[in-house]
Amino acid sequence: LAALAALAALATAAVLAVLSALATAALAALAAHSFPAATVASAAKPSTVAIYSASLVTYDGTLHIRECEELPSDHVDMQIVRGVHEAHANGEDEYRAIDNSNYDVAAFRDCLLQQPIMSEQDYTRRVVEIGVAELQATGSYSGAQVKLVCESQLQICRAHAMQSSLDMNDATAAYTVSLAVPGDSGARFDYSFSMKHCVFSDNFGPLVECLRHETVLGNFPRFYTDPTGKINGRNPHYRGAFSSMCGAQHQLCSTIPENQPHSDGCGELVGNCRVALKHMQAMMFRIDLDEQVCNNFALKSVRGFFHDHMSADIDGSILFELHQEYNVGLCQWSKYINALSDATECDPGSIIAMAGELGLEACGMDLWNVDTEAKPHVNIGRGYQCKPNYSPRFHNMTTGERLPQFDDMHVASSANATESHWYALNGHAFAEPGDRHDEFGDGEIEYSGEATASSHVIGRVTCPVTGKHDGPGNPHEPKSARAGFFHGDGMTKGMANLRRHFRDGLSKFAVAQCNDTVLYPGGERGDLQPSAPTDGRRSNAASNETDLNAIGGLCGMPTHFLGSVRVGSPHRTARWIINAQRLALHISRDKAARNDIPPEFVGSYRWSKTEHQLCDEHLKFFLPYEMNRLEFKAMAVPHTPVLDSFLDIAWQGIGTIDSEWDSCEVGCESMLEEALRNRMCGGSGLANNELPP
Repeated sequence: LAALAALAALATAAVLAVLSALATAALAALAAHSFPAATVASAAKPSTVAIYSASLVTYDGTLHIRECEELPSDHVDMQIVRGVHEAHANGEDEYRAIDNSNYDVAAFRDCLLQQPIMSEQDYTRRVVEIGVAELQATGSYSGAQVKLVCESQLQICRAHAMQSSLDMNDATAAYTVSLAVPGDSGARFDYSFSMKHCVFSDNFGPLVECLRHETVLGNFPRFYTDPTGKINGRNPHYRGAFSSMCGAQHQLCSTIPENQPHSDGCGELVGNCRVALKHMQAMMFRIDLDEQVCNNFALKSVRGFFHDHMSADIDGSILFELHQEYNVGLCQWSKYINALSDATECDPGSIIAMAGELGLEACGMDLWNVDTEAKPHVNIGRGYQCKPNYSPRFHNMTTGERLPQFDDMHVASSANATESHWYALNGHAFAEPGDRHDEFGDGEIEYSGEATASSHVIGRVTCPVTGKHDGPGNPHEPKSARAGFFHGDGMTKGMANLRRHFRDGLSKFAVAQCNDTVLYPGGERGDLQPSAPTDGRRSNAASNETDLNAIGGLCGMPTHFLGSVRVGSPHRTARWIINAQRLALHISRDKAARNDIPPEFVGSYRWSKTEHQLCDEHLKFFLPYEMNRLEFKAMAVPHTPVLDSFLDIAWQGIGTIDSEWDSCEVGCESMLEEALRNRMCGGSGLANNELPP
């Protein structure tokens, strides 16, 4: 107890330094569960620092849990279970939880003090054996394997103490994951994760049935079970391992439309969007992935995703914004989106959101496997009001034109312009200067900048990019970047080769991204930052490649908390995709006043549904699951004369910048008329565009 009292007096910062690795895993565990709102408020303010050092548990007569030097503090506990456990040096140990109905404190205390729970399974027994051997060899509880036993004991007891409003005792769903045995060189163990141990609070019947009994993850080992093995191999029974599997089960079950509460009409919408998805799959993917190439329709779909987001939301408004200069080259693609929407009655915003994700995957990004946690889904059933939807932070609201400070060459060559660009696009949802407690901003630039790199490295410049740059001499001297692919010649064949090509391209981007010879103060820590190459062009572009440095402005940003964002971590792109397609522009009164925006532009820019739309809700839609359904695989590609005309040119012009999908003419003749004829706008429908019954 005296030792306990001394440890309890340690500064919180010192304890947290020891526990930083556990805190990271704990946050991942937290993301997989739902907790009462009142608990969140309690968890935000740690009270005393608690160290568990008293236990009756003994392993093999040698390793005593009571001797463990340090076990996680109340701060980490709160992140994992939203409870505060305090050990008091007043003659007896007291464990209590605050505002946490999901945690059985008595069970936790009994497990920690009394149960040699690590002896119950072969894998955890092996961890104990290795820990005991280390203790016998060193005589110290400071060794990594001994600490692993101590930490695992606590984590398993936490898992057993979790309660749920959903009784999972009869769950039959389970997964086997191969994990490395800590301390055994090369040894692995097939570890079973049963949904019986998961904590869920859902009560919608179809979702509960999926959580308990459906092994929905079994078809996606690369997305779920393989990464779990990699990230949790060090600690076999760590709570993070369970939360990864439980969270993945919940994530996938909850993105199946039939498992989501919905109103009348949503079932028909889901069927319509599945038909649209089937046609886009045929437009972008070869049946034999060894024959896969990145076609120009896929590239346009990635660009269209970004550009619809740039106005205010991914909502299909881009079909009415094609006369804007920055949307040049999207005419043919927009006509296809409109025709597919008219034929299937899946709204254009949902189609564009699906197309953007499919395009990145088709061109080699491996979208759903670059992050162990972030698996982008699509929200289908978006409001569509058949008109432009401009942001006053990014556009001239009289003309709809992009504000001149956000021209491509200016953003590419100026760190000031780059951060202002993303503050304008993302400031409604993510902090900018004035929102944070310090003078720095966020603007989700770390994720947005990476997404910019990911989309450009597979892409092309089909029309010369002109504009003003921030270079020496006359800072307003017009400059241009030449047309061409950003990386290679666009002829890479085979999915495995496309994925290597994507990674190689990111590495090439990173090499020439910043000017590392001219440094400026910047960043939250005040360290020196590189500068943006001031002519907006890359120094290492091959002669047949565009020399546009679309990510140079991420270097040396004056007010962003990181200072610079070096690209090359595509997991950040997956996270941006999730946020971009679910968040719409919202301008608060405070943001309006700070940015000189007239009060009439305050409010949300997410469109409500119209009388021509079938479903009141936004439903989650996970594309890999949808495309893996047996019913989807058996579905015929939908045909109309109009859709067939687009399928005929889907694979035309591979490796070129002047295909049927490309044009350098601003505007799109007849598009406005065609968009208004769409049945989603109350029109009569496009001629010869009826799907057969």
